[in-house]
Amino acid sequence: MSYYYNNTFASTKTVFSEIGARQVKQLPIKNIDLKKESEKEIHDKIVKLVDKLQELSKHLENNAIKIEATDLELDKLICKLYGVPLTAIS
Repeated sequence: MSYYYNNTFASTKTVFSEIGARQVKQLPIKNIDLKKESEKEIHDKIVKLVDKLQELSKHLENNAIKIEATDLELDKLICKLYGVPLTAIS
């Protein structure tokens, strides 16, 4: 979302960016249809990856590489869900 926000809404604030209710309403939040097998599959994978990240985060110093790899996998799934290339958020 930060990629989309930064590239869609210009801010004149130099220290603190301000997010307005109108801008939040314009964010493209995906409604996942769990009745569609393809979307349910992505949803389930995202949930597992977030759970994994939470578990790995308990021991940051030992899991930095695993966290980075899991984060990249999560980015790929979210891009697939939204139908955008991974390069769009890089």
